[in-house]
Amino acid sequence: AQYEEILPDGSDAWRLSSIITSTLSNANQGGVGVLPTESGYVFVTPLESKAGLERILRIKGFLGCKKPLSVLCPNLSAIETYCYGIDKRMFKLLKSHLPGPYTFVLPATTALPKMMFLDSKGGK
Repeated sequence: AQYEEILPDGSDAWRLSSIITSTLSNANQGGVGVLPTESGYVFVTPLESKAGLERILRIKGFLGCKKPLSVLCPNLSAIETYCYGIDKRMFKLLKSHLPGPYTFVLPATTALPKMMFLDSKGGK
């Protein structure tokens, strides 16, 4: 495990470069990262990492259940890839509030790994 504390102003964020590279390498092999949020923390792993997703579900005690996971999207295009029902009204709402301290609950497309939104028997 690696831990690095960065100054609030971000002036020493350059120190994260090697940690991020190492973390991404480990994440693709089932590693999990932790990011701070406005209300606590969040576990993260790449969507392509089945072992990482299983590890997060196991850590949270949700393995084999219907509890949905959140997806951190880097831009509005990714939201349109992973969610359906993004009409003009919803797009404007998302664009006006993101980035920001909000969570939007949207219906998932099949572009997401099934284990993120299905139970162990394949039901929704």
